[in-house]
Amino acid sequence: MTQYVYEISGDPTAWQTHSGYGKRSYSKHTPKKTSAQWELRKQNYGRPIIKGAVRVDFFFEMPIPKSMPKKILKRISEGEKVYCPKRPDRDNLQKFHSDVLTGTVLLDDNIIVAGETQKYYSSGEPKTIIVVQEIEDD
Repeated sequence: MTQYVYEISGDPTAWQTHSGYGKRSYSKHTPKKTSAQWELRKQNYGRPIIKGAVRVDFFFEMPIPKSMPKKILKRISEGEKVYCPKRPDRDNLQKFHSDVLTGTVLLDDNIIVAGETQKYYSSGEPKTIIVVQEIEDD
């Protein structure tokens, strides 16, 4: 089973609905999506686009809010994984990054058949870690 690990630096971005219609409409998340796709293209350079079934695990390392209690900050600095129950929603984060994978790493996001998603506070810089595993047919 082949496994690839990709990392997108910066605050994880959530999928947002498109506002407006027609030629002059603008999607707010287009610049972030384009930037993330470029990062993935650089990391995936030379590899073919995956066309078969895959398992994709998403790990969203969220920024720590300024109002975080010192007890929890200490736990995070000691390496404990403290989950983030705040917005953005986990499924919206996953939806956006599945779209980013389409055309850069995967042929289409409909080939994702399994996976795990975690959202927790980052002890360092916020980022998104994506682990893609090809599933072999028997």
